[in-house]
Order: sequence, then structure tokens, then C-alpha cells
Amino acid sequence: MLGNISGMVNSLNAQQTKIDIIANNIANINSTAYKKNRVAFGDVLYHTVYGPGMPVSDSVRCGSGAMVSGTEKDFSSGQLYETGRKLDLAVDGDGFFGVMLPDGSLGYTREGNFYLDGEQFLVNGQGAPIYTDMLLPEGYTELKIAGNGEITAKLSDGQWITAGSIPLFHVPNPAGLEAVGRGMYRETEASGTILQGEPGNPGFGTLKQGYLERSNVDLGEEMVNLIVAQKSFQFSCQALRTLDDMWGVANNLQR
Repeated sequence: MLGNISGMVNSLNAQQTKIDIIANNIANINSTAYKKNRVAFGDVLYHTVYGPGMPVSDSVRCGSGAMVSGTEKDFSSGQLYETGRKLDLAVDGDGFFGVMLPDGSLGYTREGNFYLDGEQFLVNGQGAPIYTDMLLPEGYTELKIAGNGEITAKLSDGQWITAGSIPLFHVPNPAGLEAVGRGMYRETEASGTILQGEPGNPGFGTLKQGYLERSNVDLGEEMVNLIVAQKSFQFSCQALRTLDDMWGVANNLQR
């Protein structure tokens, strides 16, 4: 019976973790390019129960509940929506933007709501520089970013000149990336060797100026998952209460 109680506690902890993850997904449903988390469950250790005089062939294998075996990011693309803002970029297909992290390493993101800092460099919402060779001319009046990442600027005399380009980065196994917060990720051994390339080349998506990517969270799906997780949590609680009542009866019989 102690093993059963331990199994119920394991199950409660596992379902609570799932509820927390679903709640986080729902909270980020409006976060640009947010990628939802998924939780996987596994059974815990089994033990063999023998009754008095019971042959080994009639033994019973009892499990110890469920546990969280792992979580992973779902990197499926969210829908693109038009903003009309010239520095909003969306990746239509595979690929990540490169972002220079504070420690000097390169991070990766699907968030494309960019800005120009005081020195006319392209940065994200936290002020981190975007990996690009863009160099804007003085006095430009308009900026265009093509699907292949090429940046062109319009001068005051109406002439258009090339002002750099924005590359994309291909990650062989995005689920292996390490999340560092604010929609950014780091390379790991599990993510594979990340390659830089021009948007539109094989293995790379294209850029869409004036668009952003929505979260890939499906509210209906998450609500169904939440109901299932809550019911499983309630059933585990009920089973734990039943076991507690059984212990109470057993204790009273001994008196």
C-alpha cells in the first residue's frame, strides 16, 4: 500500500507539471513567434508482489505511478500576419534570425519585431544587435528588405542602393536548442551544427517585410489538454483519499 501511495504522489506531481506547462502556453498565446512546450510521461519503477503461498508464476507486478520523462519545444511555424511596419520581419519557412547575446555568443530567434538604435544598427526589443552586415546611408528616406534578405535604401534623390543583407540560420534539430528566455535559444550538441545561409536557398525560408509570426499555441487544443490534466489530477487525489481511508480502517482494526 505504501508503494501505491508513492505512485499517487508521483502522478500528482506529474499532472501538476503538465498543468503548469499548459498554463504557460496559454499565457504566451499572444507572444510573437512563441513555441509551445509539450510534456512527455513515463511509468515509474515496478515491483513484484507475492501473496502467502503464491507461486512465482502468479505474482503481481505493481507500478509506482507516472512521472515526467521530459519536455520539448514544438517548433512548428505559427501563422504570419501583416503589421505594415517596415522593420517587422517574419520567416516564411525554416530558419532563425541570429542575435548577439550579452556574453558575445550567438543566439537564435524567430521573433522579428526589430528596431533601429541610436547608431542605426538593427536590434531586437531588448536592444541586442541582430546578426547582419547592414550599413544604412545618411539621409535615406525608405528601407526595403527583400525575401532573400537583401536590404536596399532609398536616398533623397530617389536612387536605391544596397545597404547590406540579413542571413538566416538553419538548425538541424530545433528541439535540441536551449531556451534562454525572451524567445531566444542557444546551440547545443543536441541541436546539431547550425549553418548560416541566404534566405530562399535550400533549407532556408524567405523573409516577409511588414509581417510577424504568431504563436503556434492552439487555444482549443490547450484547453482540452488542460481539462484532461485537471481530471487526471482529481482522479489521483481521489485515489489518494481512498488509500488514506483504507489506512484509517486498518488502523482501527488493530485497536
